[in-house]
Amino acid sequence: MSTKNDSPEPADAALDTGTSAGIAEPKPQRRGRALIGAGIALALVAGTIAIVTTVQAQQLEQAQAEAEVALVEAQAASLAVAVKEAEELAATIQKVLDALTSEDGEPVLEVDLERLEKVLSALNDDHATRADAREVTFAAVRELDRVLRIVVADGRSVLAAVTLAGESEKENLQQAVQNLSAAPYGMSSSYADRDRLIDAVLAAATAARDAHDTTAIVAGAPPIGGGTTTGGATPGGNTSGGNTSGGNTSGGNSSGGGGTPAPPPPPHPRAALCASLGFTNNLACLDSYPTYVTTNASYLPLASCVDPGAYGSHTPGFGGTSSPSYTFPWSYRIDYTSSGLGTVKFFLCG
Repeated sequence: MSTKNDSPEPADAALDTGTSAGIAEPKPQRRGRALIGAGIALALVAGTIAIVTTVQAQQLEQAQAEAEVALVEAQAASLAVAVKEAEELAATIQKVLDALTSEDGEPVLEVDLERLEKVLSALNDDHATRADAREVTFAAVRELDRVLRIVVADGRSVLAAVTLAGESEKENLQQAVQNLSAAPYGMSSSYADRDRLIDAVLAAATAARDAHDTTAIVAGAPPIGGGTTTGGATPGGNTSGGNTSGGNTSGGNSSGGGGTPAPPPPPHPRAALCASLGFTNNLACLDSYPTYVTTNASYLPLASCVDPGAYGSHTPGFGGTSSPSYTFPWSYRIDYTSSGLGTVKFFLCG
């Protein structure tokens, strides 16, 4: 009989096997807990994604709202600038109207001021958008330019007519007309002092006309002592022929010569220039309208030229025509010199 107990009996072996099997049974429970943990993690991730998505949507909405507010503020600021520009131009036009209107409310020149009053009323109206305000402002600038051109033309016409005025009166008028015609224009802010320049032209024109009329009256008046007078005749005796004066007369007492003739009028200031150009007594030359400009499809009126920048100049001479071939938006104005020649100044429009 063996005393060794090296290996268990079959029953013990079976028990051991059973015990091992019993220890392995909890494995399905650990897998379940792992699945639950994974589900919780996925839920947390999904929740995080949802939160992030919501935050991003809110941020996007906030950004859009801020952009809309910024756009509204920018439009309001732009409108405010355009309205202020219209108001400043309205104040300038009102001063121009005052300068061109007499105390009786009548125009001091042959100029239709009703059109200028209409654009003034439009400038003072409410403007909903910047485009509305700018459109009204451009229309007012164009109408103001028309009136200013009439004032300049009237000043030049007076200057050509007052040939008997003194040199100082004519020089003052010429300088006043030059100041008004050469002043900048095209932008609404360019006209701040136009009423002062208009007043200067009107005052100089009045002074020149008065000086001319005074000289004309003096030149055309009867000379002092130029008429025959009775020098103390006494009545004669009573005759059948009636009560007549006797033979005593003034004895031909007269001034003896009929007076000094009126001096000839001085020549026109531009007469020599016009004659040198071959235009003797040519009114177009004398009245300073010598220069012309041919436009093309790229030309814009100066009142519609945005941010005009000086680009060049040309003096074609009396009766000359400047024909630029610019392909970009451009405009021009003509500055006349005291000689009557005009220089075309070109502008590049923005």
